Amino acid sequence: MGNGFSYGIRRALHAGELYERDEDAITERLQEYLRESSTLLTPSDAPFDENVLLQKPLRALIVPAAVVPTMTSDDETVLTTKRLQKDTGPTFGAAYSKLNPLTLRRVRTIVILHHPTLPELSGKCSITGADELETPTTNLRVNAALREQLLQCPYVNPYLDILSKNKEEKEVSAEIHFPWIAHCLRTTHLTEQVSVLPIMIGNLSTKDEINLGIALKRHFCLQRDILVLLATNLCTWGKELHSSYQPVTALKHLDQRRERQTRKPKRRLSTVEHAVTELDREVVRKTMRCLIS
Repeated sequence: MGNGFSYGIRRALHAGELYERDEDAITERLQEYLRESSTLLTPSDAPFDENVLLQKPLRALIVPAAVVPTMTSDDETVLTTKRLQKDTGPTFGAAYSKLNPLTLRRVRTIVILHHPTLPELSGKCSITGADELETPTTNLRVNAALREQLLQCPYVNPYLDILSKNKEEKEVSAEIHFPWIAHCLRTTHLTEQVSVLPIMIGNLSTKDEINLGIALKRHFCLQRDILVLLATNLCTWGKELHSSYQPVTALKHLDQRRERQTRKPKRRLSTVEHAVTELDREVVRKTMRCLIS
């Protein structure tokens, strides 16, 4: 596909399957989770100080996708609307509650970095080919100019392809975020002012990850009106999602490191819930080190 390719509107094919299709229903649901998140704040989640944000605007937001699929009687796993909301609702609510008129005051583009769930896309890095992203409430406008800049950049272009309409509409990892972003922009009256750009990051070699990360970081740092949304799905677990490791084995090195640091024995994590929680925290720590370095 050529760099100038676009295909119009990316349909919300998973609406009604993984989240409500009805505008009023999904609005009520998202508002409920956003309200609940405000009652679960810890001291470290205190509201942003306005003076700090004026000097250092919000530049990145980490939004973990917490999904543990439902197991059926024939040993197959399925994702249902009820289960997805139960797992992701509180997590998304806590993250997206940070998007308000104060944190979005200087933002003109939200770049969504996400990992593919479809096996055939796992080894690729792709950028949306859509002009708009459909949601049950309001469509999100894609920043075509920024897409073209990235595709023309010699340090980014070798890693990026443009997703076809068919493949992009099947991919769910970014789509489950679109209704939340649309809701936040609509409630802050910024739908027309703020555009989005989803970029899918596949499984790269360590060298390619570093090179692409440095290239994107330099590019985004030059444009102070870009907010990077890191849609992590490390805590997504299930065989069909290619993440069904054994927690004790996977986290053995983390336990040993902590024992060396604290010199106190630490109980081994023995459940999937505890394991994915700890691994997701590890990703957040490493991501934050990359962002501030």
